[in-house]
Amino acid sequence: MKTFFCYLIFPLTLWAPQQARADAAPMLSLCEEYKSIASRLQCDQRNYLLKFGYRYCQRYVEHEDLFSTEGQQFLDRNRRCLIEELHHEQNLTCENVKRLAYRHHDKCYVEMGFCELPKSDRKLVIQEIRKRHLLRPLNLITAFKILKSCSQRRANQ
Repeated sequence: MKTFFCYLIFPLTLWAPQQARADAAPMLSLCEEYKSIASRLQCDQRNYLLKFGYRYCQRYVEHEDLFSTEGQQFLDRNRRCLIEELHHEQNLTCENVKRLAYRHHDKCYVEMGFCELPKSDRKLVIQEIRKRHLLRPLNLITAFKILKSCSQRRANQ
């Protein structure tokens, strides 16, 4: 039950804080894409792009060394997928960016290899999410979608 609950909570994407190692600079610059999109759309500081996307992107980069090599590769692929999906959105606005971004979380997580990660890496992905974000409705819905997809993938193997 505890493991199940943990998997419900991880959908918040992939990211890390301000003081990053020098070798994390390319990944942090990728995180800057969230700021760039927010600036282009003229979103305020409380918008999803800055308050969630950028913040978690930085967070995962900063803590990337805690993950296995496979986990680090997943974080990079997933980070790129999430940002690319935002760039492909034709009618992105400050008002709809959160909803549209969440539409891509389950696809990116599953297609970029979350289901195949070692349990220790999946657990770390979840642990990076701040407690206040864990039980928000969009996060729970996304977690259910990812869990369902992972279960289906395992059943088909």
